Amino acid sequence: MFNKKVTIIGAGPSGLCLATLLQQANIQVSVFERDSITLGRDQGGSLDMHSDYGQIAIKGAGLYEEFLKMSRVEGEATKILESTTLKLLFEDGSAQDSTTENEDAFSKPEIDRMDLRNLFLNALSPGTVEWNKAVDCIKKIESSEGQYQINFKDGSSHVTDLLVGCDGAWSKVRSAFTQTKPTYSGVYFIESKLQLDRNDDLARKVIEMTGKGSLFSLYNNKGLLAQRNSNHIRFYYCLRMDKELVEQTIHFEKGPEVVKQQLLELFNGWDDSLLDFIRVIECNDDFSFIKRPLYSLPPEWDWKTQPGVTIIGDAAHVMTPFAGLGANLALLDAHDLAQFLIHGRDGIASETQSEVLDWNGVIASFEAKMFERSKGAAQQTEYYLNSCLCDGNPDKFIEAMLAHHTEDHNQE
Repeated sequence: MFNKKVTIIGAGPSGLCLATLLQQANIQVSVFERDSITLGRDQGGSLDMHSDYGQIAIKGAGLYEEFLKMSRVEGEATKILESTTLKLLFEDGSAQDSTTENEDAFSKPEIDRMDLRNLFLNALSPGTVEWNKAVDCIKKIESSEGQYQINFKDGSSHVTDLLVGCDGAWSKVRSAFTQTKPTYSGVYFIESKLQLDRNDDLARKVIEMTGKGSLFSLYNNKGLLAQRNSNHIRFYYCLRMDKELVEQTIHFEKGPEVVKQQLLELFNGWDDSLLDFIRVIECNDDFSFIKRPLYSLPPEWDWKTQPGVTIIGDAAHVMTPFAGLGANLALLDAHDLAQFLIHGRDGIASETQSEVLDWNGVIASFEAKMFERSKGAAQQTEYYLNSCLCDGNPDKFIEAMLAHHTEDHNQE
């Protein structure tokens, strides 16, 4: 078992999951997070936790029963509508009226991001996470065998034996050992949301049309996506365009009313009921429409293991959300890294295993496993991106959804 200090940068799901698993194994761990409070920044839309990815980590931490109380199996419901006729191209509504009493029939229940964060946060000892700790810079201590010093913007510093970056796409930890950075994926999301307690006619119409899960409409490199969360619907207006062209076409600096009108112009010709998913947005402040250009790391990218440091989740393999694997990969990374640190090079418990001294070799074994998995996921994500946002109708995406739907039902 790793018997030195582990420091995690980032209190997102992967960082908190890793901390929980290590703490349960009595490994000394600290977490530093730039947010000043638990609620912090808007954490984004809900996440579907796959039984063969994220749920493995949740079960490993002994939190599955609590997860079931927080999650919504009905969130799996999905429908895809043709953009000009509203023809139903695909629907999986089998989870619409389900409850957690029969959760075994469903492999990907939805959970709000904040609930997922709190699931792990509540399992940690008080004081494990230090808030309002934005990283200024990270330095390797040259006289040591892999120790790092983290300097924070508040003037404090911290020295650790193993530094783990769970700090997302623009990871400060990654920049400590490589200059590789994410690049623009060619896809731009504009995000907005509708509170479910709105009771005007237009809001009720959009809420009913969305249903209890997600609604997609895709055509000619554009998309309207609606995703139901616990207390709101989150919308993503998707454009496969150069980033500069998007920001020349949509003048965010002129305020939300202008953005709304320009989005309506971009989606001109789509069915009027789908345009209601833009019209319904109340332009109360500058956060009515949020810019979300999507970035990704090269699918084939990896690195030579560095003593005393590693990265997981989006810090290691950020990709677009088209396969729904980002958070799932991050949690499985956390689970696997914990197993390697607890059990050694194979990451598997063994009563006969001798004490492991080559911890760089252990980290290398973990990273090799992570690289193999993330490269496959990146290829799958790229396929779904190209199938969703393409010239004309998303025929390949519909075919893939139908095939996946048939496979799931054959396994039941």
